[in-house]
Amino acid sequence: MNTSWRGHPRQVRRAVNLTPAQAVAVAVALAAQDDAPYAVDGRTALEKILDVLDPAVRERAEQLAGRVWVRTSPAERPPRSPR
Repeated sequence: MNTSWRGHPRQVRRAVNLTPAQAVAVAVALAAQDDAPYAVDGRTALEKILDVLDPAVRERAEQLAGRVWVRTSPAERPPRSPR
């Protein structure tokens, strides 16, 4: 039997009800922490979330994500323009 952290039975769900913006927010938060100790697990969790999203929501989330840029490390940053 699947139980919660308190030992109470919980229902296992096969769908995640997120808006496209919420799915992108999760992806951006994980991408911004690509050097964190949990980064690999976070990416795996994101893939699982995307796998169970409604196909229309996932498509819209992918469209929104295509418009987001995450700067993750100083080495990847373009040089500053002179002021």
